[in-house]
Amino acid sequence: MPKKRNITELEGCVLGLIGLKGPCTPYVVRKEFQQSPTPFWSGSAGAIYPLIERLTRQKLIDESSSTDDARGSKLYTLTAEGEKVLKQWLHQPAAPIVIGTPPDPLRNRIEFLAFLTPRQRKSLLAQVKAGLEEHLKDVIRYSQECDQSNYFDYLSLRGAVLAARARLDWIVEITEILEKQKWSA
Repeated sequence: MPKKRNITELEGCVLGLIGLKGPCTPYVVRKEFQQSPTPFWSGSAGAIYPLIERLTRQKLIDESSSTDDARGSKLYTLTAEGEKVLKQWLHQPAAPIVIGTPPDPLRNRIEFLAFLTPRQRKSLLAQVKAGLEEHLKDVIRYSQECDQSNYFDYLSLRGAVLAARARLDWIVEITEILEKQKWSA
């Protein structure tokens, strides 16, 4: 039985992007992360380029050629081993990091609302609601601008829209509950 290699979520996503977009440059991968509707991913050069180098050393991706541009950027593709590791990563859906409640800085702050005055709570929740409404608009716009012919991309973005709506509904519910209690503790 082949040995399983554990990879991080970021490594899995980069392998997947190179598999979908490849051959492609690290810049293409960076742009995907920078345009993502989630702030979880870093599209910084300091995160992506070293990761591409590490995946190359591990023989999960390979430099297939160079571009014709003046910079001579390198194009990368998945290796057979990279595709095997990607598939192993995809087949771990029951892992707690995948199905568990994800880290949520907003949920953390809600837990500690008792430290704020009623007026401060009301102000914070109004700001959060406005921010979530704007984020939902951005996610919907982003999902409409993406390639609708890629069914799996559509399904992924649909999840982002539903998650943004759920967060907004949650904040509205919290606001209504606290309003009924006159913003008391």
